Amino acid sequence: MFNSQLMFAEQAIDYVHNTIKVKPTNRSEGINIARASVDREALGGQYDKLTDRQGTLYDQMLDKHHKRSSMTLWYDSAAETMKEAHTAAGHCENAQDTAKFGAVGNCFEQVSIAQQYLKSRGVFSLGLYGFASGLNHAFLVICRSAPPNQTLIEVGAEKCPKEWEGGIYCDPWAHQCFEINQSWSRRISTILQDLNHGIRFSQGTRLRVELRRYIT
Repeated sequence: MFNSQLMFAEQAIDYVHNTIKVKPTNRSEGINIARASVDREALGGQYDKLTDRQGTLYDQMLDKHHKRSSMTLWYDSAAETMKEAHTAAGHCENAQDTAKFGAVGNCFEQVSIAQQYLKSRGVFSLGLYGFASGLNHAFLVICRSAPPNQTLIEVGAEKCPKEWEGGIYCDPWAHQCFEINQSWSRRISTILQDLNHGIRFSQGTRLRVELRRYIT
């Protein structure tokens, strides 16, 4: 059963990347490849035009939905109580709609699209998690049972948090999807390094993550 859910998770990531046409500026892909590999002057301002379009699309999303960016609302809630954070996540239920409208979105919008896609394919027990401090990032865990409200990721630990054992990690922003019981330490270390601007966390560092939205 979980092999098929891994397949659906891989499809969800592909679906997200086909939906989000303008990639976020905090990841070296899409429009950002130009910044890393090509002299900007040689592009004749094309990169600047694309980044301007990204900002315009976000403005259009806000105008259409008459609300603040779902990502901003969610991060503003991170320092509040868990109850308030869950309420904020509920207010962001249409994050996938705003992202689809503009074909643009960062990690929270992307993972919201993936969560709804998986739900449409009959995959449940979907926990949308975010880091409580230190990092701003959202990802999915397909759990075997009801996920915990919060848990710790320990850098360098061979095993995943016990509550996620047997589950599947799905992260459209990082373009990573894998069975958590397999190669957990190596793969999560790579993701965390990417999130930390290429800087490795010290072995044994503990990062707290909190459940933001759960689809049973």
